[in-house]
Amino acid sequence: MARVYICAAMLLITLINTLSYSGEWRWRRPLPQGNTIWKAAPASDRVLFAVGDHGTILVTYDAGRNWYLQYEGITDNLRDLFVHDTLHAFIVGDNGMILRTTDGGFHWLEIASGIQAGLNCIDIHDQAIALAGGDSRTIIRSTDGGSTWSQTNLGTGGYGGTVNSVVFKSPSEAWATGATSGTYSGGIIYRSLDSGQTWTTVKTLTASGLRVRFSPSGIIGLIVGVGGMIQRSTDGGTTWNSVTSGTSYGLNDIFFGTNSECYVVGDNATLLSSTNAGATWTAQPFASLYASLNGLSRVGSTFIAVGEFGFLASNESGTAWTYLNNGDHAAVNWVTFADEQLGYAVGQYGLIVRTTNGGETWQDISNGITGDSFYGVSTWGSHVWIVGDLGVLLHSSDAGITWEQQTTNTTLTLLSIQFIDGQNGWTVGDQGMMLRTTDGGRNWLPVPTGTTSVLFGISFSSLGVGFTVGDYGVMMRSLPGGSWTPIPSVTSAALFSGQFLNNVDGFCVGGNGTLIRTADGGSTWTQIPTGTTRNIYVTDGHGLSSLWAVGDTAYIIHSTDGGSTWFAEFGKTEYDLFGLYVHDDTTAWIGGDNGTILATGSVPQGTSGMGLVGPEKDLRPLKSYLSANYPNPFNPTTSLRVWTSEFGHVRLSVYDLLGREIAILLDEERPSGYTHIHWNAEALTSGVYYCILRTMGESWTRKLVLLR
Repeated sequence: MARVYICAAMLLITLINTLSYSGEWRWRRPLPQGNTIWKAAPASDRVLFAVGDHGTILVTYDAGRNWYLQYEGITDNLRDLFVHDTLHAFIVGDNGMILRTTDGGFHWLEIASGIQAGLNCIDIHDQAIALAGGDSRTIIRSTDGGSTWSQTNLGTGGYGGTVNSVVFKSPSEAWATGATSGTYSGGIIYRSLDSGQTWTTVKTLTASGLRVRFSPSGIIGLIVGVGGMIQRSTDGGTTWNSVTSGTSYGLNDIFFGTNSECYVVGDNATLLSSTNAGATWTAQPFASLYASLNGLSRVGSTFIAVGEFGFLASNESGTAWTYLNNGDHAAVNWVTFADEQLGYAVGQYGLIVRTTNGGETWQDISNGITGDSFYGVSTWGSHVWIVGDLGVLLHSSDAGITWEQQTTNTTLTLLSIQFIDGQNGWTVGDQGMMLRTTDGGRNWLPVPTGTTSVLFGISFSSLGVGFTVGDYGVMMRSLPGGSWTPIPSVTSAALFSGQFLNNVDGFCVGGNGTLIRTADGGSTWTQIPTGTTRNIYVTDGHGLSSLWAVGDTAYIIHSTDGGSTWFAEFGKTEYDLFGLYVHDDTTAWIGGDNGTILATGSVPQGTSGMGLVGPEKDLRPLKSYLSANYPNPFNPTTSLRVWTSEFGHVRLSVYDLLGREIAILLDEERPSGYTHIHWNAEALTSGVYYCILRTMGESWTRKLVLLR
């Protein structure tokens, strides 16, 4: 993502308000979240921070037992962090991102790095001299504790090559390692003897170096990298020699417990340990896990491992590992609810999960199928039907506790299923396959469709008229007597699903950003421009005032005016999203890649505990909240959401860099709840603007980046 840098003194530090909040899209599975985590670092014997993709910042106050998200609304991937204590920390990431907190993460300050290259690593000596390394052979340096930064002679902007790790060995001696060109190319070791001002090449490597660390004594040095590479020094870095790791998987992080006790983590859940300062290594793999491990740290006596797909595990005093998130990345392909509390989601590798508390938590359901994937689910009372690969169709009569396989007499993949009562149901899939049952699924019979195109979705209007959609824009409608007839299509793109909100209003979505609408019960359809070429997989709504559609790379759009206008929403991830269920005007769930289930609909839960030194959280009820705008950067429209706890006057204004109020988005008495705001900056030039909410004695500030 490109980032705009304005040369103005007031832009050196930008305030970003952060807290763990809901009411927007929030993680419900996996918990605490599912984005890849790159690094964790302790602040005390109980407090630890972790950072990851798509702006993820996590904190624990009880040595890893419970974790809390600190949302700041950015979408940059955050790669590394340095923690001074429970109040002071730095984070680096994509697009030259540097964040700083002085209050334990309740607020993060964006510091101008002066570069747009991604930053992969950071280290700071004695809260004064700081180094950060990244793409394009970049190393930047600060001599004022991270407030201002300048490039060193290593980071002259040359193409190719990365700096993946940087560390201070002493106030004057620093080390770095990285790649000579791409990630999987040769590696390189750098050394500086003047606190990072100038660097020399110590050694070139056959594989990219990903992390460099020294023992507490400074005598033993280790570098790990791609292809199981381990380089070891026993003389403080003067000479480096290869050590057998016993694995060909990439190795990503090093942790020294003592001068002789050390650990390495890597891809495919690799964990290596050594009791002789890295001379020999013993594998201690995580059983039946495959997620890459990116970081290993220790808070008090508890080891914390972080990694791919939000992997998060703890090990207290050498006991067995406890998994908060085991990195299971089976996609969630469909999600639905039988009532306000009971819901189901299905997906890859036989995944079935169920919630009995309104989607707050989800439990895996054993069904005896591990290889086939499921794509659709339908419910009627306590009955549940699921369809998937090779014609598999499962049925439960006790709300998903036990399952039986129903006979379909086909090996074709079934992609969608819909019951209109406890007896009558239809399922569709590959090669134009359609099956129907009139006895609750005990018998399924084929229905002629006249097409060999894949049928992706089936749905019914409130009058019981059926619609199915498929590849190449195929659309069909049911006729009295049970036969189906084609409908003239307005697109040749694949149509993945459709949904009727009543007997006349319906929407279908598909490939290349396709969104079409009918207002006459499906007889005629019109296209709605979406401005995207991403696939949109599903649309759903409780009525014309609450429509959503989701698709590739966390594409989420929302309409509150019957589909006439749509606005993007921030999805907290970059994963593809496949499933959507809308319960009412404000409550909905989304399913997607890597086990993702997101929810919206609850009120904000503010906390001032983000900055506390002690383990207990001090919950402070908020009176108001201003969401981060999305998209950001934007061109020329963006959306925000205001929440207030009670009736009162609300003023929302936009200011330029000179402090001039250039737009008033809201200035009126408002009831409690959410207000959606859409701002069109068509008349303005590229640059940075500030949106300020003032209400009930509170104020919130958000930075908006208009990028033409």
